Amino acid sequence: ISSGATPECERLTGPDLGDSTNFFRQVYADEYFGKQTTISSFDVAEDYPTDDTSIVAGDVVAFSGSEIRKSNTPYDVALAGVISTSPGLLLGQDKKQNRAYRPVVLVGRVPVKFSPENGSVAIGDLLTSASAPGYAMKATRGGRTIGAVLEAASATGTIQISVNLSHINPQRIFFTSKARSTQVDLYMHPMEG
Repeated sequence: ISSGATPECERLTGPDLGDSTNFFRQVYADEYFGKQTTISSFDVAEDYPTDDTSIVAGDVVAFSGSEIRKSNTPYDVALAGVISTSPGLLLGQDKKQNRAYRPVVLVGRVPVKFSPENGSVAIGDLLTSASAPGYAMKATRGGRTIGAVLEAASATGTIQISVNLSHINPQRIFFTSKARSTQVDLYMHPMEG
């Protein structure tokens, strides 16, 4: 470089803080500044307290006051989400001793326990809470949903989903033209006020 400027790749020298075989399990810092971060897990989660120590990864949970519990109500209005297996980014505060905490997925791709009580699912179908404690089922009407299915399923088991907590209100609309009539399901958020 004729101007004497240092190329970007040469300025990125300095000591590394671990590598893939020599790493730190926990790092505490008051602030973090970085230009690039790579996370090898697929979700962002937040720790919530619970008295139910039977809650495990893949369970569908709902809020009960400031804590979480296994959901056991279809279309649970207090639906919180799904418990993460190993969050790529875990949000939370300093934990109180003698309390159990579980990571609830805020966004990302995770496994969830599935029940076919409302029918089989195809890729893209939305899930909600089922009557079986900790399980999800196909959402076939309006209400709280936890995300979209990433693999088809017709039996009880664990399936991958893309978490996107939402409230849907399906409306059936018909479009008609001279050539054909088309029926479309739209998912719209109801207007408040």
